[in-house]
Parts: sequence; structure tokens; C-alpha cells
Amino acid sequence: MRFKISLFLICLLALSFAVEAFGEEGVVKITELSGKVLVKTPSTGWAEAEAGQPVKQKDSVKTEAESLAMLQLPDNSTVTLKPNSEITIEELLSDGPVRKTMINMAIGQIRAIVTKLEGPSEFKIKTPIAISVVRGTIEYFGYNTIDATLFTDDGIVDFISTISPENRTVVKGMLSIARKDGTISLPRAVTKEERDKIISGWDIGLTAEPYAEPPDRGGTAADIEAPEVREESAASTI
Repeated sequence: MRFKISLFLICLLALSFAVEAFGEEGVVKITELSGKVLVKTPSTGWAEAEAGQPVKQKDSVKTEAESLAMLQLPDNSTVTLKPNSEITIEELLSDGPVRKTMINMAIGQIRAIVTKLEGPSEFKIKTPIAISVVRGTIEYFGYNTIDATLFTDDGIVDFISTISPENRTVVKGMLSIARKDGTISLPRAVTKEERDKIISGWDIGLTAEPYAEPPDRGGTAADIEAPEVREESAASTI
């Protein structure tokens, strides 16, 4: 009996060591913002954000009308939110060069500029109808509760339905749309005019100053449109 208990404790300790070994939790920083940007933690309501403010795993960020925010991840990847967008940092773990990032997108438009991923590293953006799995790229991603639009400005992105077995690989210069019925359109090349529209309107301009912890405050939600990208390698949801 003692042997069984000891063995159980050893296994438990090994498991807990393995969980700790992977997964130092990272911290994201809001490096730039304009307009009204809100942050919510698992234990607090929505509060107005400031440039330089840290955002942790399970925290949510929301931009209101005429507002933008840029988040910088520990590996220097960036995620920019257009107006009326909301995301949650679902997973943000690292173990040396291996990184795992999962962003849940409730609504809106975001641009992700992701540094090159090594080995089993993952960077995912998830909506209720589709997931984009980035391999180190620039992507624009938009979700409006009816469909999710992905444009890859550089690199390769796997676009996977959460409703059906359907999936597509979206390469540089291509756009694909995932719909509520589980279908994902064949990727197609965008015109110069379409690309110009997608990649415009992402520059913010207000850089981070030293952040001071604010008092508790409150806040609310948002809407959508088609995204825009800037000249760089990229993948996005529009």
C-alpha cells in the first residue's frame, strides 16, 4: 500500500513538473493605442487601458469606435485591433524557443505580425466558426459573427473550420472566407485595390509611456467592417 502511495506521489510530482516545465506564462504589453481601449481581467470588469499596460493570459482587450490598440507579445510579435474589436488572450506560454499563443476573437478586425515560429510552436486566432494557424507571417483577420475573413499578406496560414472538417491553406496575397455553415471558400488572389483597402488604417502613433496601475473602473462592447494592412509580411482576419 505504501509502495502504491509513493508511486502515485512520484507520478503526481512528475506531472506537475512537466506542466511547470512547459509553460512559463508570458505577459503582453499594450504598446500603442488611440481612442478608448478597455481591458478586463478574470477578476475585474472592463477598465480603460493605458499605453504600456501589461495584459496577461485570460485577460481581454476591447477597442471602442474610432479606437485602435497594438499589443506586443514576449517574442516581439504584434497584434493590432481596429475599432469595435474584442479579443481574449486564451493561452500565452513559452518554453525556451517553443511558444504557444491562442487568441480568442469575439468580434472585429485584427492584424497579426508573427515572428518566425520554431518546432512545435503555435500561434492561433480562434473565432466560433474558424481558426487561423499562423506559421510566421502577417495576417489580417476579421470576424462579424456571420463569417470570418482571412487575408495573408506574407507567409502561410492554415484556415480551419470549427464546424466542419473543411480547411484551406492561405498563402501570400490570398484571401479566404469561413462561413457559419462550415464552408470555407477557396483562397483567391486579391486585387491591388482590395489589398490597399485591407492594409490601410492600422497605424496608431501613440507609443507606450511608463505604466501606472489605475484604480478600478467599468466599460462595454462593439461592431465590425473590412480590415486593412500595412506594407510588411503578414496574415490577417478581416
